[in-house]
Amino acid sequence: MANIDLPSYSNFPFDTLFKESSTLFYCCLLDEYFPVTFISPNSQQILGYNSEDFINNDQLWLERIHPEDRGQVLTSYEGLSKGEKSLIDFRFKHREGHFVWLRDEVILQNGEKGRNNVIIGTSSEITKRKRAEIKLNSINSRLEEKVRERTQSLKIREKRFWKILQLSFDAIVEVNSAGKILDCNKRATDYFGYCREELTDMHVSKLGSTHKNKLHTNILSQFTATENEVREQFFQKKDGTIFPAEVNTKKYVAEGETRLITFIRDISDRKKKEKKLRQSLEEKKVLLIEVHHRVKNNLAIITGLLQLQADHSHNLKSKESLLEISTRIHAIALVHEKLYQADSYSQIRLDKYVNEIISGITKAFNKDATNINIKKDIAPISLNINQAIPCGLLLNELLTNCFKHAFPAKDKGRINIKILEVNNFVTIKISDNGKGLPQNFDNLKEKSLGFTIIDQIVNQLNGSLRIDSNNGSCFEIKFTLA
Repeated sequence: MANIDLPSYSNFPFDTLFKESSTLFYCCLLDEYFPVTFISPNSQQILGYNSEDFINNDQLWLERIHPEDRGQVLTSYEGLSKGEKSLIDFRFKHREGHFVWLRDEVILQNGEKGRNNVIIGTSSEITKRKRAEIKLNSINSRLEEKVRERTQSLKIREKRFWKILQLSFDAIVEVNSAGKILDCNKRATDYFGYCREELTDMHVSKLGSTHKNKLHTNILSQFTATENEVREQFFQKKDGTIFPAEVNTKKYVAEGETRLITFIRDISDRKKKEKKLRQSLEEKKVLLIEVHHRVKNNLAIITGLLQLQADHSHNLKSKESLLEISTRIHAIALVHEKLYQADSYSQIRLDKYVNEIISGITKAFNKDATNINIKKDIAPISLNINQAIPCGLLLNELLTNCFKHAFPAKDKGRINIKILEVNNFVTIKISDNGKGLPQNFDNLKEKSLGFTIIDQIVNQLNGSLRIDSNNGSCFEIKFTLA
């Protein structure tokens, strides 16, 4: 093997290394002030002090270490054992007054006989890195503080929401896709009589009633979301009591699985009140039917008496007056008859009501006028009792006038009845092709009881009346539908 000539240590360019390196090399004695015995020339560049400054001032090295760091440096130096290394970061005051960060790595070497031990060390200038580290630590500290604050805020909110959940008027139950109850609030334990531990280990189907839900799907067992819809369902308590409830369910995803959140409200008290209310309404319904029935019967008796009196009267004028009064009372009686026969006790179908009024008047005044034709065009309008009776009387008066005055010879004729509703306005139009109104009609109507009644009824309905006498007579009444 050939011999290789290696450069001797005496030829190694230490001066160049010491001048160009960013790392200080130094030796100091393990003494009270740790006087420096050697320091590399680059100390001038890094610390602002040259080698002579340190050699001539035994306390310079220790004094320029930052007071806050000096204690740990001393502890590091004094704690060295032979062959043991120590690594420490500290601040050193530059000659210009600012501090630079140094990373010190030292080792203890025993001195020759009778001499102090020597500390051999290197110090790397890490000011930029340390500032970045301090800044990063500061950012981390702020982030950690924000995380702590956020965590504390979330804990407070969680406690607040949990309290709200427990104070909820509804039972709230969380169910997974397998039908197992995962959690519930206090109201759920109150409703069902189970403790929370029992409920959270139970399948939701055990809460449903076994015999009252035959017509209802068990919403919870079917894992069905009702969203904005509220359904009714029966549930069973631990003691076997069955109670009705409103149920609303919604789905959501938590911990990677779909869950069902269920809101249950006991409506037992409401159902009892509804039952009492239905009973009360049924009683009032029976009473109202009886009232209408009795009123109708009483009016029918009066009508019968008037007709009987008319049949026995030999005075034609008296007979007509009695018949007119009879038809008016009959028009009122029909309202009560229709009310107790109908499903609604406040609304009357005008088309059905008018047909019976026409039938009654025809029987009373059209016995000899078989050729008078009545044409009807009546919309299916519903009126309340406050408008139905005035309308009945109004139709009664107008039709009576047609039969009495439009066709004096009782010959062929036509009466048109048209009733319609447009934009909440009702129009009643009754016309005939008879002889028309007399020229002195304005004077006559002031003396006529029938036209006085018509005017009063139109005013009662807050309506308007238009009269036309071309080609017969035409009466048009308009009023607002209540």
